[in-house]
Amino acid sequence: MRLLTALVLALVLALGLGLSSAPAQAADITIGTVTSLDDSGVGSLRYYIEETDCDIIDFDPTLHGDTMILASQLDIRRDVTIQGPGPDLLTIRAGGAFGVLHVSTGWWTVSLSGLTIEGGSSYLGGGINNYGTLTVSNCIISGNSAAYGGGIRNWHADLTVENSTISGNSVTHSRLHVGGGIYSEGGTLTVINSTISGNSAGAFSGGGIYSRGTLTVENSTISGNSAGQQGGGIAIIGTGAVTNSTISGNSAAGGGGIYNGGALTVTSSTVAGNTAGDGAGIFNANHGSLTVRNSIAASSCSGENYSGGGELTALGENL
Repeated sequence: MRLLTALVLALVLALGLGLSSAPAQAADITIGTVTSLDDSGVGSLRYYIEETDCDIIDFDPTLHGDTMILASQLDIRRDVTIQGPGPDLLTIRAGGAFGVLHVSTGWWTVSLSGLTIEGGSSYLGGGINNYGTLTVSNCIISGNSAAYGGGIRNWHADLTVENSTISGNSVTHSRLHVGGGIYSEGGTLTVINSTISGNSAGAFSGGGIYSRGTLTVENSTISGNSAGQQGGGIAIIGTGAVTNSTISGNSAAGGGGIYNGGALTVTSSTVAGNTAGDGAGIFNANHGSLTVRNSIAASSCSGENYSGGGELTALGENL
């Protein structure tokens, strides 16, 4: 009897171990394909974002070359990947005075690619207003306006912009508002292999980018942006690193290329051809800390190329 009991126990343990060691099946990835340019209804982009839980949203080839005009802002409240066919093949445009896309508060992870986002007008984030973890890749964000973040607003969240163009966006409200191209408050902003150009902060600061958090710019071009106050190209009040990038043709009252009011490192980059009354290339404020390494800083039309009373450290070979 004891022998039989021992054999049964051994068999049960063996079966248990076998079950526990079996590989778990991967969850099925669900795809929703947008087949309609309509603002809402089955087959629309809004339907797949707001009324389904599909993992990936893509677009039927019959929509290529078209423009989708929205009746209200798209609101994302879940994890999702939206894969457009390419920014030259599909445009999403706001059809009124509202932002185009809103990533709602929460731990949502959203990926957006292959689209043009345009025509948004909002107090917060004309093109995109982000509160989650958002990656924008191979997109064009253009012709949007807002008080904070004409193109994109990133609020205590994580935003990555890669292989994209942020252009022709603006701050248009009359009070002290900032970030013509991108406004990032808290959180992180990472710009990689992208162009931030032709954006305007109007009478205020941060024509291309206004960052009050952690900023990383790599292999990118910040050009032709303007601000009435500080930072035609970039205004940073936080920590930042600019690497292998070009900051050129920007203008502001102070810091035509860059206004630094935080801790900034510029490495292997070119800051040239910018315009300002004070600090045409870089204005380093009294409380700022600036490190320049192996970079070119060339003077421009007006104003000293470097100005300000903050701490400056020059490393390597700078021109």
